[in-house]
Amino acid sequence: MQVTFRPPPDDRLILCGPLIDGTGAPALPAGQMIHIRGDRIAAIGPATAFEGVVAERCDWSAFTVLPGYVDMHDHVHLRMADLARFEGLTRQSDAQLALNGVETCRIALSGGITTMRDMGGCTGIAAAVRAAVDDGRVTGPRMLIVGSAITRTGGHGWQFGLEADGAEGWRLAVRKLLKGGADWIKLCVSGGITDRDSGPEDTDPTRAEIAAAIDEAHRRGRKVSAHLYGGVGFDWAMEAGLDVLEHGLYLTAEQFRRMAHQGTGLISTVGTIEAATTLPGIAEAMRPKFQDALDRVPGMLRDARAAGVKIALGTDMLHGRMDVEMTHLVAAGYSALETIRAATLSGAEMLGLEDDLGSIAPGKLADLVAVAGDPLTDIRAAGEVRRVMKGGVCMPVARPARAVIP
Repeated sequence: MQVTFRPPPDDRLILCGPLIDGTGAPALPAGQMIHIRGDRIAAIGPATAFEGVVAERCDWSAFTVLPGYVDMHDHVHLRMADLARFEGLTRQSDAQLALNGVETCRIALSGGITTMRDMGGCTGIAAAVRAAVDDGRVTGPRMLIVGSAITRTGGHGWQFGLEADGAEGWRLAVRKLLKGGADWIKLCVSGGITDRDSGPEDTDPTRAEIAAAIDEAHRRGRKVSAHLYGGVGFDWAMEAGLDVLEHGLYLTAEQFRRMAHQGTGLISTVGTIEAATTLPGIAEAMRPKFQDALDRVPGMLRDARAAGVKIALGTDMLHGRMDVEMTHLVAAGYSALETIRAATLSGAEMLGLEDDLGSIAPGKLADLVAVAGDPLTDIRAAGEVRRVMKGGVCMPVARPARAVIP
């Protein structure tokens, strides 16, 4: 992905409250200054070191300053209410889905998300929204996209996925997605909580289909992520060289150890599942499935941490709510600094963009979030977003910034 930006005209200096750089290092005390030149950070140091610098000055000293959040799993065209009418997604017009995407971008940016990986939707929607963000018609995070997830005919996410069958069918699907501008490839390996004829531990594609798709993507220099809760599909995807795994709620401790050994990243997406347990209108037969998945969250996160799996976070359909994902990590035993790293630098590293994104350091893009309160003592403060800067440009923050379920 090529990072695009529109450089602001002047240098600026931001006076910070406590500064958390996203690397896992202890916070710097209040009174630090960030010097921004164009779209990038030029220098960081005590405010006294910048007394002679001529630049626009912004006072963020009332807030804790963090790197912009990296949301590794969103679906810009979906809303939480769609879980109660999944079959009806195929009847929504492209215009409605695109408008959903525009609204999601606003919500995400107001939640402190400056970079987002869209994990699949109806053909062309995410690409259109990404283009609109890049050329300034829509305000939102910079985006990477998968286009559509590849699934078997009738498999998980068929309502907005790219259905394909057979090894050559999956290989061709990869080629079509790359032709359409996909930055990543996503495979639906396991069934899902919302599916009627397969579950989270069932494997939808064949071993050959998984292997063919991963081989084709890697041949073309793209990484592969998999919707994968558990089951034998995990073993097939890992032997084929899977790069990143989404969800993982039904994996075993041994499977997490294998992920750590192979360097496969994990994206935790808990907020949507938690919200779905009480979502109005959802089928009663589906509610206990969501509750079972939610009950597995603490153990899954503890096993991943114990194994040393690199973890990053995704909001899925609970747009903008990185604070919800962070809260679950802290509850499972991650430190606040580990959790903030998962929301920032770890995602950038999985994207291969750590030289530009994910931490506050000279030379990196000036992606900053200012929050009210101290997330090191109460991680929920990470959701109290008051200022957002993306690539050196101060962005509008809607209040309240916290996303709602439409």
